[in-house]
Amino acid sequence: MLRDSARRFLADTGGAGRLRRLRETETGFDRQVLRAMAEQGWLGVLVSAERGGLGLGLADAALLLEQAGRALAPEPAGASIVAAAALDACEGTEDLLAGLVAGECLVVPAVAADGGGIRARPAAGAGVVLDGSCTGVVAAGAADAMLVGAAGPDGPLLCHVEAGADGLGIAPRRTVDGASFGNVAFAGVAARPLAARRNRGFGRPAALRDGLLVAASAELLGAMDAALEITLDYLRTREQFGRPLGTFQALQHRAVDDFTRIAGTRSLLFRHRRRRRRYRARDGRRAQGACIRFGAPGDQVGDPDARRHRVHRRARRRALPQARDDARRLARQPGRPARALRRGDALREWLPNGGICA
Repeated sequence: MLRDSARRFLADTGGAGRLRRLRETETGFDRQVLRAMAEQGWLGVLVSAERGGLGLGLADAALLLEQAGRALAPEPAGASIVAAAALDACEGTEDLLAGLVAGECLVVPAVAADGGGIRARPAAGAGVVLDGSCTGVVAAGAADAMLVGAAGPDGPLLCHVEAGADGLGIAPRRTVDGASFGNVAFAGVAARPLAARRNRGFGRPAALRDGLLVAASAELLGAMDAALEITLDYLRTREQFGRPLGTFQALQHRAVDDFTRIAGTRSLLFRHRRRRRRYRARDGRRAQGACIRFGAPGDQVGDPDARRHRVHRRARRRALPQARDDARRLARQPGRPARALRRGDALREWLPNGGICA
């Protein structure tokens, strides 16, 4: 139900044509659409019910973001969902959280990849001063506030920084697909440290970054699935030498390979999310592994030349050993091989002649 509702909502607001039009705008996305997502309850999906959210888990958030990826929606829904979960896990954030969940303000996480790109030093009162930099911050130029992960004297801490603060520098960047990012520099920026009100949750920088990885993986999964559907539709309708392309064995094998990659990545994303509703520290390795392994199949679906690219070959070399170990472990579990075969049978319905070579 949640997935179908999201798909219906995005049917009128997504699509490649809209993405191309938004590339020419300053922010690269539509604030009205992001506000409409908030009205649907998306941004509060991980927020507890007592704080105005839906109180659901990461699996439910991943379902929503998968549909956003299918529709090529450029709005920073994933970053907003994870930021709202982080605010929900911290004390004294009620007003900021309410504005974010309602779509009235945009709060994005800024967490360095190595966890030490930003340093915090004590300031007068209860505040801190931030120095350092963070690259690849989603929608940094359009944000009203940031949740910054910093290395403090007593360990990592999460800080709240308002847009336009003194010493805050943002260099907007665009990716090749038009997505809006920013490189953020902190030069003596005053910030408010946030105290986590729970032992577990997104109130810590490491957990916040892992949540961003899961969100990005879910969106990529949706884009992969949509690309395969478009490809299979083309194979069913396009003819060559008087026969549908889907009857050629080489293309059938390629379609099956793409199908199994997508099935594997979907299983990887959801298998541990279904077991628990809240983030735990040991999920970090799984989240990072998901992002690494999503890179190779995500680029290969629909792109026959991707495997020859040096970067993709490197990602594939890093992904295959762990994927092979996962496959061996799953194969030893009762019922797993039969279940995989049933998934493969579903592909035959898409191909001409049931996927049988002529």
